[in-house]
Amino acid sequence: MSTITQEQWDQAIEHAEYYRELYKEIPTGIFGLHFLNIMIQRYESGERTVELYEDMMDVE
Repeated sequence: MSTITQEQWDQAIEHAEYYRELYKEIPTGIFGLHFLNIMIQRYESGERTVELYEDMMDVE
């Protein structure tokens, strides 16, 4: 994957935010929540790497 469209980024953010809300409801979800917050923060600071995109889409 070389170029990630804004639509794909929007999907990745939506995916990460969905799981972030789920992790808030799970007592052991604090670790996943921490890493999701970091990923979203990286995106909001302007990072647009393939690695970040794939990490956001791989969250489960």
